[in-house]
Amino acid sequence: MATLTPASGRIGVASGLASKGQVGVSAWTESAPAPERAEVPQMTEVHVNSIVVGVDGSPTSQRAVRWAAYLADRWSVPLEVLAAYGAPLTLEVFAGFSTRYSQQVHDAARAHLDEGLAAAGEAAPGLTLVERFVDRPPARALLEAGAADRLLVIGKHGANRHRLGNLGSVTDQVVTHAHGPVVVIPADEAPALAGKRIVVGSDASPHSVAALWFALEVARAAGSPLTVLHGWGFDYLWMGAPVAIEQRDIEELRDRSQEALKAVAGPIVARYPEVEVDWVLERNTPADALRAAGESAGLIVVGRRGHGGFQALLLGSTSRALTHAAPCPVAVIPS
Repeated sequence: MATLTPASGRIGVASGLASKGQVGVSAWTESAPAPERAEVPQMTEVHVNSIVVGVDGSPTSQRAVRWAAYLADRWSVPLEVLAAYGAPLTLEVFAGFSTRYSQQVHDAARAHLDEGLAAAGEAAPGLTLVERFVDRPPARALLEAGAADRLLVIGKHGANRHRLGNLGSVTDQVVTHAHGPVVVIPADEAPALAGKRIVVGSDASPHSVAALWFALEVARAAGSPLTVLHGWGFDYLWMGAPVAIEQRDIEELRDRSQEALKAVAGPIVARYPEVEVDWVLERNTPADALRAAGESAGLIVVGRRGHGGFQALLLGSTSRALTHAAPCPVAVIPS
């Protein structure tokens, strides 16, 4: 079933540059027209040449396999199914661990890999499958398999979140340190991606541009509508005391947020005329706004960094909050 043929397909997250035209549905209002000559912000191109999915035998990892197989099939790229059987360093220090348990762990991981390959083949017949059976701890194996041109897909929790090597114990490490995009599949049953709305968080920073490109590519592949969401609410403190923000300042912040979002996102979205896009500015924290939008979405996409200083910390906390509590899969895109 699985073939070891090298990847031949190539999906560019910025490949929408070849398309021309206007945004299809629900673009800018007449009172706030999109800029016609705004330049597309500079960004480092991200190419997805293959998708890597981690398996550990849990129901969540099986859902991750099916999710990854669907997108790999739509993008015509290979799917690499990875199982890791190496012991974490904390257990390797115990004398005799390797000799007493290594074969048992090896055999269980091999069975999980075979199950994952079978599930992928069933979900997308004809898909090019590559097996990765690695003598590494799970986090290290996934990070080594990941790259700027590979999408990592992992489950939020493994077969048992307290068990040796389950994916739930390494999600934060992978999301934080991966060189390429990562999708985290929630523990609860999530809706299929096909045709489901995709929500991308944008703070109008250059760092959020990669997330927007990725979201548009996935939306086009899945035939999904896209919501570009900007949460602009805040609680302001000065010297430890709350400060009441005047209404005129709130309105100015909203208007500036809308202008910044137009300038950064508008020209990019206009290059995907086949994707139905709507725009939402919500007075709420980014994490809360995106989490609420995710209730009816098939995927949330966020960048790993936002504006500098406190905004960078805010967006970092947003991605962490969503990978732990979002009701649907979450894609975290490094800048």
